[in-house]
Amino acid sequence: MRSNLRAAVFALLASFLLTGAAFAQASGSLSGSVKDPNGALVPGVNVTVRNVETNLTRTAIANEVGDWTVTVLPVGKYSVSYEKKGLRNRLMKTSRSRPR
Repeated sequence: MRSNLRAAVFALLASFLLTGAAFAQASGSLSGSVKDPNGALVPGVNVTVRNVETNLTRTAIANEVGDWTVTVLPVGKYSVSYEKKGLRNRLMKTSRSRPR
């Protein structure tokens, strides 16, 4: 009975590990820092990441030092746009999500 329980737990753990490994190969992330024209980091900027082939859109907000990250993105080409009231909007046309 105890060996059956161990086998079941092992099988369950193995399935979680294999699923995670397969998922990690099919996804990636994008990250960056938002800076003004003088090079100063800008916090609180709304960042929109859009897959140019599928139109999948994800958003993030730059943290207190201007950094942002969008994770679990399907691998592909993305446009990245930045928006904050009082700042001119910017669009970066080509970025590539890469597997982690």
